[in-house]
Amino acid sequence: MVAILQADTLSGGIARDHVPTTIADGLPVDAYFDQNGRLITAAKVAVGTQTSVASSTGDTTLLSANHARLGATIHNDSTQMLYILLANATCTTAVYSVSILADGYYEVPYGYIGIVKGTWYAPNGFARVTELT
Repeated sequence: MVAILQADTLSGGIARDHVPTTIADGLPVDAYFDQNGRLITAAKVAVGTQTSVASSTGDTTLLSANHARLGATIHNDSTQMLYILLANATCTTAVYSVSILADGYYEVPYGYIGIVKGTWYAPNGFARVTELT
């Protein structure tokens, strides 16, 4: 059996433009909706931390694992292909999750909090990494 709720049948929620940042264990919580009736499931990003990682043909950590990460972006500021690995293993040009072309851009999948590694086809330029927490 599948229950379907239409927007006009939602009740008990509170419309807000923000979500509380802390909730004590064991206390009941309210559902929070935006002004269009969409359920808010995460707080908005508060901080973007930018780092530059020099290119290398060896296994290079671009982002350490971080349980507070809400998202991340990577810009390949290089004339060479950047290979990205979303796993705690050795990143190579044969073992990778995704490749980013020269001057390309990649968004780490929402909810991924693990280590992000990379390696370039040839050393040239940087990975411009922004982690959102």
